[in-house]
Amino acid sequence: MTPAVYDLTTVDIQAGSRFLLRAAGSVLRFAGFTAVYIDSLEKNGPQADPENGEDSLLPLINKGDRPGLEKVTPNQHFTQPPPRFTESSLIRELEANGIGRPSTYAAILSTILDKDYVKRLKSALQPTDLGIAVNELLVEKFPGVLNVKFTAGMEDRLDQVEEGRENWLKVLQDFYRDFKPALEQAEASRKKLTIPTEIACDKCGSPMVIRWSRHGAFLGCLTFPACTNIKQFERDEEGKVRIVEKKPQSTGIPCPRKGCAGELVEKKTRRGKVFWGCNAYPDCEYATWDRPLNSACTKCGARPVFQKIYRGGRPGPLYCASCDAKFGEEDLIQNAG
Repeated sequence: MTPAVYDLTTVDIQAGSRFLLRAAGSVLRFAGFTAVYIDSLEKNGPQADPENGEDSLLPLINKGDRPGLEKVTPNQHFTQPPPRFTESSLIRELEANGIGRPSTYAAILSTILDKDYVKRLKSALQPTDLGIAVNELLVEKFPGVLNVKFTAGMEDRLDQVEEGRENWLKVLQDFYRDFKPALEQAEASRKKLTIPTEIACDKCGSPMVIRWSRHGAFLGCLTFPACTNIKQFERDEEGKVRIVEKKPQSTGIPCPRKGCAGELVEKKTRRGKVFWGCNAYPDCEYATWDRPLNSACTKCGARPVFQKIYRGGRPGPLYCASCDAKFGEEDLIQNAG
């Protein structure tokens, strides 16, 4: 739909010889899409202040007008950071800087969301730790490419290629001449993407850093691979990182190792494969790929009984780890009865 058109306006009002009153806001010139759709955070125009509920839409006013003074209310204001982008305000920013096309805006938004560079916080887009780290790394290594002027300028040159006014080979050569040395320098200094924290490793005392894997973010020791200590974490309301100790829920299934008072709980390897191990680890290192059942053996009465799990997750027969007896599920049902 056609975008709305606003005049960004500053009005200076001379109040006697001592005071100058100033109002900044916007004057709506053309409603465009806002005639049928208004974002809740943008309903007062581009200069609205949703935090304070102030209406910054100004009336149409001309130079020389003499508005009447109704009252004077002194307010103290502090500098506020700009509000976070919403999906609509981000698209408007891209349009203002000549980046992208209407056909690419949806792809841009889906990319930054799918790759977990940003997340939705109500209607706003909040950058994640990964998004901040990737952005800082790319801006540091490729300052000539990661800027608004380059992106808009490249799109203009590609338009000229499409119209036959530019040679596509020359456009690529001009780009690659500057990009190649930056890429080689980035490759030479490449390292794992991390974010430092104030948390110390409880095994070696080195700082813990935020790292990423295919399963998401986690805390790892800075000295990896010398120290392989890892922890789960979360951020508090102030944004500070803190360790989260996730304790497995009790299953009531006793560990079959003699002399161990622990229980068997479901765990996962780093690659996400499920296995069962003792919750008394590292004192007890018992682990098995077979699924434990909280049932007694029909022959010796020992607990637990295990179900064989073949490659690919296919379930197999039941067996007792104490007497090596094998039986079917109907035996357990009869025994329970």
